[in-house]
Amino acid sequence: MKEAAGGKGESLDYAKLQMLSFYVMAVADTMGRASFCAPPTMKTQDAVTVVKKYIQSHLEQKASQGAYVVNAAMMEAYPCGK
Repeated sequence: MKEAAGGKGESLDYAKLQMLSFYVMAVADTMGRASFCAPPTMKTQDAVTVVKKYIQSHLEQKASQGAYVVNAAMMEAYPCGK
């Protein structure tokens, strides 16, 4: 896989991105619908992008529990009843 990705660094970045994607979707699937209203067409990349943007604009929460950050990001991006 290292060779296919172009080197050790890229392989590691790909692995981290995959783990992030799995984590975000696991939290979204667990907490979703009860606390936010994402469209049924939301893709994994959409959710990861929402979380990344949230962290960039809420740096004070960067060290918070991961599930809290994912849920807060999704609630902000996909509020219910609006």
